[in-house]
Amino acid sequence: MRSSVILFVLILASVGLAQAPPSAQKPLDKDQVMTLVTAGMDNAQLAKKIEELGIDFEPTDEYLQALRKAGAQDVLIQALRAVKPEPLTRQQVLQLVAGGVPSQRATALVKQRGIDFVADEKYVETLRVAGADEALIAAVREASAAIPGGLMVATSPNAEVYLDGALMGRADSGGELEVKKVKPGAHALRVTLPTKRDFEQIITVAAGVANKIAAPLTDLPGKIVVGSTAGVEVYLDGASRGKIDASGKLALTDVPPGSHQLRVTAQGKKDYEQSVSVSAGQETEIQARLEDLPGTIRVRATPGAKVFLDDKWPLVVHADGQVVFADVPAGLHPMRIVAQGQPEFRREVTVAPGREASLEAPRADAPKPSTGKRIEGLYRDEKENYGFWEYFRFFTDGTVIGFQSRQSPADAERDFQAQKARGEGFPYQIQGSTIRFSTGGWGAVDYVGKVHGDTLTLDWAHSDGRHGQDTYRLVSSGPAPIRERRK
Repeated sequence: MRSSVILFVLILASVGLAQAPPSAQKPLDKDQVMTLVTAGMDNAQLAKKIEELGIDFEPTDEYLQALRKAGAQDVLIQALRAVKPEPLTRQQVLQLVAGGVPSQRATALVKQRGIDFVADEKYVETLRVAGADEALIAAVREASAAIPGGLMVATSPNAEVYLDGALMGRADSGGELEVKKVKPGAHALRVTLPTKRDFEQIITVAAGVANKIAAPLTDLPGKIVVGSTAGVEVYLDGASRGKIDASGKLALTDVPPGSHQLRVTAQGKKDYEQSVSVSAGQETEIQARLEDLPGTIRVRATPGAKVFLDDKWPLVVHADGQVVFADVPAGLHPMRIVAQGQPEFRREVTVAPGREASLEAPRADAPKPSTGKRIEGLYRDEKENYGFWEYFRFFTDGTVIGFQSRQSPADAERDFQAQKARGEGFPYQIQGSTIRFSTGGWGAVDYVGKVHGDTLTLDWAHSDGRHGQDTYRLVSSGPAPIRERRK
């Protein structure tokens, strides 16, 4: 036992370790370790010494294999693999210079082990004063620039933080994540969270300091998909977003999260309005069903007559010979007019969405047809109005009947003949080529126009102030219709 101790001391002395106090002893280099193994030093004791002093080199596989050939056992190999060269401190580097360690050796140690501090200009100047040459100064500067920096990312709670494509972790409940030992220089930072826009930025990490980065995440926009009839127009928060095409859908993209006012419109339809709540990154589907706008029916008949709509409670015709049914659903409606001393008058009236239909019944107080020039035939307006045509049928007895209908001239002619057989009609007068007549009596609608062959041009003035001009073509000169003329 005594001889082993003496041998251990002699071996340490041979490599320069036995005389120095522990505080002055330096990490073992690769040559010292090889010398101690070759000299037969106990592997367990050498492993302990390595744990105490550390090493100043990186034990490569080739080096460890060479040690095994020299007699190293597993306990020593494991100790070498477990221990890593500690970076040199500020004081250690200065001690190397001030202690007279050759510059080449000090430079090699700085390059091998690195340093754990940022060398500012004041420290560099101190090294120069202590005797450091430019090679060592350059090594210190290079090692200083390679010191890892810290990174503190401030973002949304639970957000994932990626650096150069690698996941670094998730932000805590306070929205922070600390990433340690980040290589100085430029890095690609990406922060993600469902329903949020990704934050992406190239950042520069400074050596040896804590780098703070704010990565605010904003909500992803949502989407509203509106389904309805082709051709309807869609408004969001008062701004038009387009019309629905033949697919029956319109996608509203880039909608900020929150509450929005949706409105869908179409001619002849009631507006569809709804408040829509949009969530970040989510799609909301809305089916907008538009209802027809109601129309009105203006009836002109004998004052005091009762007018029944859809066989319901009647309205009474006013003293001006008119009565108006409001909010009438679009479609076909049976009408019945009962006036004292007159036969009951029945008709079906078609109401277009949002439009006014008219019905004219014979009046007991209507003036008798006057004698004079007469015309015979069925005239139709040149312009179609929402699928309806306006017809006038003139008879040689000086009366005229008019109505709006979707019917063909042949069907309209048959209806006019039936109305005439019931004694309906209003008187007209012709002077030269000028024709005058009023429908509904009491001047409800006054017409004045010109007859030019098979063309009839009429200026009209409604009792409600509306007025205009329309052109009509002769489409039937008797019970059988004639060939229609193109406009």
